[in-house]
Amino acid sequence: QDGYVYGSIGIYAYQVGLRLGMVPLFDTTPSSFPDSQGIGSFGLMSYGLYNAVGFVPAFPCAFHRYLMGWLDAVDVTADARVRLADCNTPAAGDTALLRIPLGAREYFLVVNRLHDADLDGRFDFGDLNGDGIPANEDTLRGAEFDFFLTATTNPSETIDGVRFTATGSGVYVWHVDERII
Repeated sequence: QDGYVYGSIGIYAYQVGLRLGMVPLFDTTPSSFPDSQGIGSFGLMSYGLYNAVGFVPAFPCAFHRYLMGWLDAVDVTADARVRLADCNTPAAGDTALLRIPLGAREYFLVVNRLHDADLDGRFDFGDLNGDGIPANEDTLRGAEFDFFLTATTNPSETIDGVRFTATGSGVYVWHVDERII
């Protein structure tokens, strides 16, 4: 791995998640089956442990936050008007997670995630040495740890003549079937 820089904090965070009782959400189907990528880079307990080459792992997804009791879900069983706060920074009394039951062990979880708090389209950290890689001499105080950009949400991307200005933030709907997990 000469010449490559990889962070190990994602692997450490993943291992801590396992010890706390979080379940892996990688796609574990055999190679002869289509690869779904599980939940991809959107959660710590999947490929999100490698975000920013392991330096900035994703936060736990809504399912794990619910599983661990870190977010209380508000069950929605009929039409309702709900203000959904950012699940990363909810204030006391805010609704940050909705649960829509589909059966005894199957449901949707709905969260509002704000990835890029200052909406500048970049992972911000105190890059003291100017190399663009968060290293020991840099500071991560105030960094946007749950930052994730995709090709369609990168503000510098133009697709089919349309410039996208979103930054990976928005409402996420997770389909959870505990019989499969």
